[in-house]
Amino acid sequence: MSRGRYRQGPRKSGNLYGRKSSKHLAATPNGRGPLAPKQLEDINRALHREWVFENLNTYRCGHATMIPIAGRPETVNFEAFLTVFAALIELGEAPHLSNVAKTMRFRLSEEDAKWLGIRADVYKLKNDPRGTTMWDLDPEDRETASFAVSPERLYDRVHSAFERMTDLFEPYPGVATLRARPIWEVERDLAALDPADIELKMERLETITNGIVRAAMHRLSRSDRRRFMQFWRGSVAIDGTKVPVHAPKRRGGVPVKLRKEHPDWLHHPEAMAGWYYRDGDHNGFEDDSITPLKNVKPDEKIWAYELTLAVTCANPPKKVKGKMKPNGPVPRFALGMAFGPASANIGKNAMTALLSATQVTDELDIDPGFVVADRAILPNAKAETLQIPARSLGWRQVMEFRKDQNGRMLPESQRKQGGKGKGTGRRGTVASQQGKSDPLRGAIMVDGDVLCPATPQPFIEAEALLKRGKIDEPTRDQRLKEREAYKVTSTERWNKDGRARVACPATTAGGMLNCPLRQMRMDKERTLVQNPPANPGEICTTHQQDLAITLDTNTAKYALDIPYRSPDWFFMMGERNLVESFNAALKEKDHEELEDGGRRPVRGFAKQAVIVSLMVYACNVRTIRRFMYAYAASLPPLPIDGDGANPHGPHAQAIDVEHEDLPPPDRLAA
Repeated sequence: MSRGRYRQGPRKSGNLYGRKSSKHLAATPNGRGPLAPKQLEDINRALHREWVFENLNTYRCGHATMIPIAGRPETVNFEAFLTVFAALIELGEAPHLSNVAKTMRFRLSEEDAKWLGIRADVYKLKNDPRGTTMWDLDPEDRETASFAVSPERLYDRVHSAFERMTDLFEPYPGVATLRARPIWEVERDLAALDPADIELKMERLETITNGIVRAAMHRLSRSDRRRFMQFWRGSVAIDGTKVPVHAPKRRGGVPVKLRKEHPDWLHHPEAMAGWYYRDGDHNGFEDDSITPLKNVKPDEKIWAYELTLAVTCANPPKKVKGKMKPNGPVPRFALGMAFGPASANIGKNAMTALLSATQVTDELDIDPGFVVADRAILPNAKAETLQIPARSLGWRQVMEFRKDQNGRMLPESQRKQGGKGKGTGRRGTVASQQGKSDPLRGAIMVDGDVLCPATPQPFIEAEALLKRGKIDEPTRDQRLKEREAYKVTSTERWNKDGRARVACPATTAGGMLNCPLRQMRMDKERTLVQNPPANPGEICTTHQQDLAITLDTNTAKYALDIPYRSPDWFFMMGERNLVESFNAALKEKDHEELEDGGRRPVRGFAKQAVIVSLMVYACNVRTIRRFMYAYAASLPPLPIDGDGANPHGPHAQAIDVEHEDLPPPDRLAA
């Protein structure tokens, strides 16, 4: 089907199959009612808005619109398959292909079956010379009817559609199998794959799955979408959660460290998954990714994939005329996702989800806001895969540090000379300095903030010492409070290129230091620098009003755009914790039940990813609807243009919370 084929006007009545249309189907053999036409239309429109079907056609035939393809015509097209599949998952039904097949036969009206392009022979009766179809039967007779296309053949058609679709973007074809096999066979098949083809197919997979996730925004009307997104300022929280794969008797794959020693051990059929640990970095190590987890019990690990999500969150409240202005309500739902093995490619997966969120900010014409994540992602990811490209897109970063990361973060040139040590932020890939021996120009980075080089060591190590049990919280708090005086004066925050302009806090009116190197008298009480640096850098000696400093690979890994442990920092870290509520919604019983691997009885990396993306989509729809029920009365009307006309249509201020296609939300979002 070409773009724009989804229904946009009043529904047409007529004799599409040469039979009398059955608009309201009775109960079906699986005990479920008919699918509402409005639900199918809205889902189809939403997927078109994100170019899901158009991209599939491009991958298949090189063009976004449907063109003739050599060979036998397809029995179930991609558009019908995905539309019906998404509708079932929206209703909380198990994402089984057998359910899709039964729904196509028994739960669609004649008009919708024709519109979706389902072949008419699906509804013809077996050995009936009169040409009778299911539509001619009474509802109670349909359960016992014998069809020309048997249930097995109809299932095969649906299965074939899923296979043909995922073949277009399966990065690891032939690796997943129906039965377990020796690990040496799995590694042989992986080695035979072309890395360039893997990269291409992975890019396609990410495009399709993220398009499905974002389609939830278009499930409601345009005016409703602008209403529930009007207080979102572009900030997201990134988090990962496990996606268990069905493994009888907790049997999973062969651990990497045992594969050479035991090449004949059987590996799990879903070969690209991995062992997911409940603690640490989810890959069998503590949060530092170095220290192995101790005393790991068998029930504390599970064979699973990992789903990385970028979920909307609020910005810190602003001061207006000296008073804090509260934020408007923001729905928490996913704007992007990445799918892969547990704790693998953390930075790349986070960036994939963030790129999808960036598409939404571009569409809404707003600047990217803050991105906050747990320590496994920020700052653990490699700066060149996450922090640097994210900043280049305009995202500002908020994070917490491990006990061995708190303290001074050295630039690459100093890190190479300093060697290993705790509390120094010295890990990272060596990067060139582009001719600058010190990109911070004599200043130092401590806990992601830029400070005066004369900052006393107890102030630098305050947070690290607390986490190691050396000092108590009141002592830490007092040292951090006194450390505020040593912060450089920032005249321009970090930009997309990782540059900022700062000034010595002893030379500016807003600074709080009095330094012997400057010998300047100010008209307010300042902290006296007791131990100025013996070899001062440019920030201590320049006569310029301010200096440009830059981030390198190491300092970019830790740089904060909100002062460490400030009220705004605590607010954003609290927003990060709220992402857990969305993950919990994905695992709700009678809905997606993400943690039940038995609900996804398919084999294949791409197949698992598509089903999971549909689950995230359905959870998004449910979350948005809950939000609309909770906040419909409190959301202000959309702005009106200068002529007094609503720019978003005559009904833009009305929120359509009563959907005929879905039941009311069972509970409001927390």
